[in-house]
This record gives sequence, structure tokens and C-alpha cells, in this order.
Amino acid sequence: MARQAPVAGPGQKLDGSYPITGNHTAAPDTHSMDPVATGPAADSADQDALDAVHDRLRAKALALMFGVGTALLVLSLFTLDPADPSRTTTAAAGGAVMTLLLAAGGQKIPSWALQLFLACGTVLIEWVIYGTGENASTYTVFYFWIAIYAFQFFTTLQAVGQVVFVFLSYGIILGLFSDPTSPSGLRWALTTTALIVAGAMIGVLKDSNAQLVEEVTEAARSDALTGLLNRRGFDERFAVELARARRQGERLSLLIGDLDRFKELNDAWGHQEGDEVLRVVGDTITETARESDAAARIGGEEFAILLPDTDEQGAYLAAERLRAAVQHACAHLPNGVTISVGVATFPQHGREGDSLMRAADGAVYMAKQLGRDRTVLFDPETASALAAVHRNKRTDHERQLATALRLAEALDIRDAGTAAHSQTVARYAEGTARALGFSPERCERVRWAAIVHDVGKIGVDDAILLKPGALNAEEEAEMRKHPEIGARILAGSELSDISSWVVAHHERPDGTGYPLGLVGDQIPLEAQILAVADAYEAMTNERPYRPAMSGVRAQNELIRGIGRQFDPNVVHAFLSVVAPDEWALERESASLQSGSAC
Repeated sequence: MARQAPVAGPGQKLDGSYPITGNHTAAPDTHSMDPVATGPAADSADQDALDAVHDRLRAKALALMFGVGTALLVLSLFTLDPADPSRTTTAAAGGAVMTLLLAAGGQKIPSWALQLFLACGTVLIEWVIYGTGENASTYTVFYFWIAIYAFQFFTTLQAVGQVVFVFLSYGIILGLFSDPTSPSGLRWALTTTALIVAGAMIGVLKDSNAQLVEEVTEAARSDALTGLLNRRGFDERFAVELARARRQGERLSLLIGDLDRFKELNDAWGHQEGDEVLRVVGDTITETARESDAAARIGGEEFAILLPDTDEQGAYLAAERLRAAVQHACAHLPNGVTISVGVATFPQHGREGDSLMRAADGAVYMAKQLGRDRTVLFDPETASALAAVHRNKRTDHERQLATALRLAEALDIRDAGTAAHSQTVARYAEGTARALGFSPERCERVRWAAIVHDVGKIGVDDAILLKPGALNAEEEAEMRKHPEIGARILAGSELSDISSWVVAHHERPDGTGYPLGLVGDQIPLEAQILAVADAYEAMTNERPYRPAMSGVRAQNELIRGIGRQFDPNVVHAFLSVVAPDEWALERESASLQSGSAC
């Protein structure tokens, strides 16, 4: 009762009005929604794994290089007849030790140690060349191994450092500093130049290969039509985000959106037009998503979005923004394509990827069953209710109403731990409608409306519904959106009247109600019946934020609210139902007083 004030919300037309009768198809005013909190960037687990593979590869490559070099040095002892076999033998022993150390260390060897190993290789080459006593030694070819390895596995700066070390050490061996113009100096310059050219070529090829691999990898994870992630890319990112959420104790929300009646569009307009719709939807998702989000096309007309560090309420608002944006972007396209979105959040709706996907899929199914072009938060009780409804063969509007009735029952259990609230309001409302002289058919419609009057609370977070104290301004604004959410759920064939009553059941005759601030006769009489029945049931039952009132006190509250919050005729009819004896006595007393006055 205390939680009322006029507020503009989702579902208004451009002129600010709301469709009280007729089909409700207006999109929500998502521009007024609060932004979803931005989460941290995704973990670098994939990059760490690639780095580990790279570390193992370069350690093995260097071990292989030292091993082959050692074998060639041993072979040279028997084929080249070196001038100083002891130097060659020492170098071969040093190479064998390096090979064993590298093989044993593997990926645990840090980058700086690998650079040191490679520099030691240069020293061993110089040692052998010096032992030959020849400036034009055959062993200078090993310098190319050093350059190729350095430019392949090190950064450009580190590789240049290795070449400079070769440059200086070979220069010292050749006695460059004593006679720079000698043939030995020219040989040194030629060797150094060849090393630089060879290294530069290796560097260019490495960068080209890395770019090609990156492009191929990106293509393998992307959807060519929309530019979003494909199913493979999404699954990889999902695993990373789920692991991060577990590790850091954060929420992770998943949105799954399915385009409504997309097959009909393909059949009527062709696959080329269907592809254009998919591109438009993909662009819309990209524009509405945050940098930390991961969006993917995971099926023909099915999309998924991961929202790191976002709870179910924030995810619901993000889904509503997306739904409205898709509706707007596709309004000019054939069939006016819309999207139904399901929301599930880790860990309350699933602790594993498969269970979270099933929950979001279930929410999409609920959105489809409730009329399409809407967002639904997953709820296990609701999912069970929908499954039961689907098993019964009914017409579309009967199924939609039955779905909403089951949904209202599930929400009652979530809100108050019992399914009695909506049924009690329905009993009060039906009796009041009968007291006002409604036809039996109209009384039945009012009863149905009373059962589903709070169905829009599916879009309200549990923390707000069950808060033990008064709501703050932000929470109040969220709570006041539930009539419009409920109206959207109910909008459809042969349910437009119930939808219009539900959206107006928090309006007041004096214009201070919500969501539109309607006054007097602008409020449907059926909505005013719902308002009185709902208020009385709420006052006479305990709530998290206040104790229950007695029946007499609640009746007095209704009387005090006549003209301001409640319609007088509705209150009188209601009191004749819940307190017939007292009300009959009061009416008789009023009649006697009127007769005496005459």
C-alpha cells in the first residue's frame, strides 16, 4: 500500500500513453533502465596455455640444436682432422651438457636462461674456430643457426642482441680491431651482413605466419555472417568465464535469444532476406553489448550473450535493452522480426555450463509460450508449470492463459512460500464483480485477471521481493515495472482485456498511481476491483516489511482510501462480500438516519 507513486516505465507509446485495451505490442522504454555493471575482462587462460606450449617448443628446439651441433663436432674429429682436437672435444662435451640441461629443464627454463644458453653456444663456436687457427673456418655456418633460432623464438630486440654478441665475439677472433681492412675483416663483415639478412627474413616469415595463424584461428571461432563468435568460440569463452566466476566468487549471467517466427520469414521471403535479418541482429547485439561481454550466434536463428559479473536483475535489464533494440532495428524488415530472450545466472540457476545453458533455454521456451517478443528469467517452478501446461492440448490463448496461471502460482510460492495469495485475491475479486452485477463470463475473466495480476514479478529480483525493510528509490522503481511486464506477458490473442486490467491495477483515482498516473474513469473498473482485492489481501497477511492487520482495521483503511486510492462503488461492493453482516448493518443504519432526516 505504501509502495505507490506515478512512474513512467516500459511499454509506453511515443506519446507517453499505454494501451489499456487491445493488443499490447509496445516496446519498453529501455533508455530509462539502469546500466548493467561492467565486469572485469576475461581471463588469459588460453593465452597461458599457448605460452606454455611455446616455452616447451623453444626449449626442445634449442636442445635439438645443441644435440645436432655436438654430433657434428664429434663427427668432425674423425673426418676433418682438426688442428687442436682437444678444443673440439671440449666444445662437444660442452654442447652435450647444454643438451642435457635443456632437455631436463623443458618449459621451466625462463626466457633469460635460454638467451644465456644461446650466448654460450656462440662462445663454443668461437672456441672451436679459434682452435682451428683458420679465419675462414667451416664452423662459421653455426652462426646462422644462432641467428635463425634467435629471430624465431626471441623478441626482435633480444635477437638483435644475440647477433651483436656474435658480431663482437667473431670480430675479436678475427683480430678486427688490429686491421679492419684485411681479408679477415671483410670476411667478418660479410658473415655479419649475411646473419642480419637471414635473421630479418626469419623475423618477417615468423610475423607473417603468426598473423596467418591468428586470422585462421579467429575465423575458426567466428560466424562469417554476423561477425559474432560461433558455437566453438562461444563454448571456449563460456568455459573461461565460468571458471573465472567460480574462482572469484562472482555472478555470471547468460542470455539466449531466439528470433520469433524466423522460419516463416525464410519461407516467405527467401534465405537471402533471412541472412540480412541475421546480419542486422548481429550488428544490434554488437552495439548493445559491453566490451566485457561475449556474444555469439550458436544456431540458425539462436544467439547467446555472456555477461560477466552481472546478477539476474542486471541481466534482465540488459536483455530488455537487447529485445527492444532488435525490435526497433528489424521494424522495417519483412515480418517485423522480434526476439524472445531467456536469462539464467550462475550459480543459482546452474553451477555447470550445461545446466546453465539448459536453464537459459528453458527461459526462452517460457518466453515463446507466453507470446514471444519478451524476456523471461528462469525459474524452476515456472519451468515445471509450463511443461505441465504444454502437455495439455489447448488453443493458443487457452495455453497462454494457462501458462500465466501456472506462472502466477509459481511466483506466489517464490514470493510468500505459498500459492494462496493470487487465489485469495481472485476469490475477493470474483465476489466483488458479482456484487457489482457483472455477467458470469465477465466475473470469470476478472477472476483470471486476479490470479495473474502479479505475474510481472517474474522480472523482479528476489532480493527486492523478499526485502525485510522499506525499498529504496531504485528498488521501488524496479518493483513498479511489474504491472507492465505482466501486461506484456499477457498481451496476445483474446487476452488483451486481462492485459489492460493487469497493467492498471496499481493506478489510483486521484492520479497518484503507477505506471501512467491515470485518473478516475480512465482506470478500467476491473482494474479497480483488482486494486481493492489485492490491497485487502496484502494488508491482512504478513509481509517481510510489516506485520498483518486485522480484518476490521484493513476494512477501515479501504474506506479511508475511497476517492483517493479506491473507487467508492468497488469498496462498497467488496465490503459487502468480505463483511456482509457488518456492511448490511451499516447500510441499514445509514438508511434509518436518512429516513429520520426526512
